[in-house]
Amino acid sequence: MIVAGFGFRAGAPPESLRAALALALAQRDVPPVTHLATAQDKSAALDPLGQALGLPLVPVSAEAIAAARTITQGDASRRARGTGSLSEAAALAA
Repeated sequence: MIVAGFGFRAGAPPESLRAALALALAQRDVPPVTHLATAQDKSAALDPLGQALGLPLVPVSAEAIAAARTITQGDASRRARGTGSLSEAAALAA
């Protein structure tokens, strides 16, 4: 399973999520993504991208996100989610 994790601000337009995924994949030599993941409370906003790409969405609990050890460390993410990176934690937990 190759998971693309997402963390984004409320109201982020769907096209920006698609563009972020395309940019990330263009910068790395990785196998094809098989799943998308984000926090449960953000999953409704990410679901349209998953449907458009034919990829299942994995909603990740707040507990699993907070328990994930991330290399990336961001202050805003730490305050809001209890992890250094929501996107990284979601991918790891999924």
